[in-house]
Order: sequence, then C-alpha cells, then structure tokens
Amino acid sequence: MEDNKIDIDAMFDMAQAEVFNRTIIDDTLEARNIRMTQVISKFASALTARLINVSMSTSSDNPHHQGHTYAWSDAENIWFNKDAVKDLTNLDTVLAVKGMALHEIGHILYTPRSSSNLFKWVKGNGYLLAFNMLEDQRLELFLDAKYSNVKHWFSALVTKGILDNPEQIPYIYPIIHGRTFLPAELRMLIKQEYHDQSIIADIARIVDDYTVLNLSNSAHIPIAMKLIEELHKLLQLNTNTPKTPPNSPRPNGSSPSQPRSEEHTSEL
Repeated sequence: MEDNKIDIDAMFDMAQAEVFNRTIIDDTLEARNIRMTQVISKFASALTARLINVSMSTSSDNPHHQGHTYAWSDAENIWFNKDAVKDLTNLDTVLAVKGMALHEIGHILYTPRSSSNLFKWVKGNGYLLAFNMLEDQRLELFLDAKYSNVKHWFSALVTKGILDNPEQIPYIYPIIHGRTFLPAELRMLIKQEYHDQSIIADIARIVDDYTVLNLSNSAHIPIAMKLIEELHKLLQLNTNTPKTPPNSPRPNGSSPSQPRSEEHTSEL
C-alpha cells in the first residue's frame, strides 16, 4: 500500500464480500448488474458516511437518464448508464466501472452543490461545462492523494472513454492535462494532438491552478470563479446547454450533459 494512504481496494473488497456472502450467485447479466449496484452502494456509503443509493438507468425507466454519459450523481444517488456498462465479465470494464463509481463519490464528497454560492454563480453565468471539466480533474487528484491504487481505477475509466471515442482525441486535452496519474506517454500524445496548440499553455495554467484549490475554504472561491470563467471563454464553450462548438472538448465523444441543480456526470 502507498505510504499514508487508505487502501481503496480493501474497502471495495469488503463491500463486495458482504454482498456476495448473502447472495446466491447467479451469473445472468441482470444478476451481475444488481450485485454491482449493491456493492457500489455499500462502498459509496462507507466512503461518504451517508446512505448512497445506486441504480442502473435506461431512458425508459429514469426521467433523469443521461444517455450520452457513463454515470451521474446527486447528493444521495449514483446512476449508471446501463448501455455504457455492458459486459461485467470483462475485467477492464469492471475496473472502469469502479473508476466511474469513485469519480461520482468524489463529486459527492468534494464538489459544491446547488445551495453553494459558487454553484449558483456558475449556473447563473452559464459556466457549467467549464466547471465540470475542472471539477472532474480536481476531485480525482484529491482522491488519488487520499487512497491507494486510485490511479488504476481512473486510468481504466479514461482509457475506456478514449477507446470508445478516438475521434475526440484532438479535443480532450483540457480534461486530460490535470489527470497526472495517467501514463506520461498518453498525456503527451493527447497534448501533441490537441487541435489548437496556441492555447495549450493557458489551459495547463488554468487547470493546474484550479486543481489545488480547496473549495471548502471561502478564500479560494473567488480564485475558482476567475479560473472557471477564463476556461469558459478560452474554449469558447456554450453556456449550460448540451451542445458545444466544434472546437470544444466533448468528453466520451458526446455532448457534455446539462446537470440538474445537484447532478454531476462522469464524462471521462
């Protein structure tokens, strides 16, 4: 185990063992999906110290279904896109799903919610896309600093996003730069392939400055606002709408979602 870090794999194994010890093992796809939600619910509840409900979602059974993204959350729930999860017999998929789960747990733990002044300012100015792009990287770095082996979970998740949507490689540098746990070769490739090399340095500076902020510290909020606004304008992002211009990053090869007042998404 990495020095002074909590063993995230051991925590997940404990949640998994509790579910498996009281469940008759059924290897049908539906049974695997049910076990997955039960394990992640226990895992998320342990990390957040509150009950977190976890469910699979399709467009027909969930009014909040976001078909273009892997997972999303609010303060008490995590939803997984059933179509995106697919084959839970594949080890790479399982690792990516664990990465999705931990990412959403990070939002629950670290991302300011709808009642915060920062979120109200972000939404009021139409900066949700830039906010989510920066938050995704900040919370993953916070989790990587606290828990061991997190980089493997998140690396699997990001790799899945890239492999699923290779056509997006020229646009994803703004959501990859801050993920320093990724292999250096991959990060360099994404940087070299970015479609607008003239703003590379500014993107790196904004992301680096944002990902070290502690948003529970009120002194950091004005800094966060400045950086969010700067990234929004630099990338010429649309406001809070699902559509983005051709030169903006589109995580997972799809239009970034429009979260409800307390929803955050796992795009990569």
